[in-house]
Amino acid sequence: MESEEEQRRKRLEFRKMLLKVSEGLTSENVADLKHLLRGDIVQSKLEGSSRGIDIFELLIEKNSISSDNIGYLKDCLDFLDRKDLIADLVKPYEERGSITRMTRHKIRDDLDLNTVVLTEIGKEVGKDWKMLARHLSVPEPDIEQINNQYFRDLHEASYQALVRWKDKKGDRATAKVLKRALEDMRLMGVVSKYFDV
Repeated sequence: MESEEEQRRKRLEFRKMLLKVSEGLTSENVADLKHLLRGDIVQSKLEGSSRGIDIFELLIEKNSISSDNIGYLKDCLDFLDRKDLIADLVKPYEERGSITRMTRHKIRDDLDLNTVVLTEIGKEVGKDWKMLARHLSVPEPDIEQINNQYFRDLHEASYQALVRWKDKKGDRATAKVLKRALEDMRLMGVVSKYFDV
């Protein structure tokens, strides 16, 4: 069960995503959205809505969308032919949500290490990214190249090191190997947060 803090963070992320989607809508999109929702929302409320976010608030009131249910929002954006907003804003929101679910269910040793997983673990490793890269046998020239390119962004450097490891090792870059490297580094907080122990 999610803690109160997790629920608050999730609601905040949801509203942040809605604001960004709203900013991306044209006035024509808003007019089309009002037309689309005419049978679902009281006409007087729709007429008083001048922005996308106003319409989204009405959909939240009707329980048509929520932080756990954005299918209807995607359907509306698809109807407006705004696949760009789905790809740029809605999909990343869903992926961030999968992080929360992933941390509750933990990573199995046989899990595919996708971008979402590597990003989250990269954030956790932070300043220790070079040591992790060495534990994973990332070649020293690659580590230096990543360091030079991302020296101002530890999270990105850490993520890039994990991507480089995965690219170089292919099928041998497994969750089990990553878990063992984190254990060897004594990053037990990261291990217990993300992996079955």
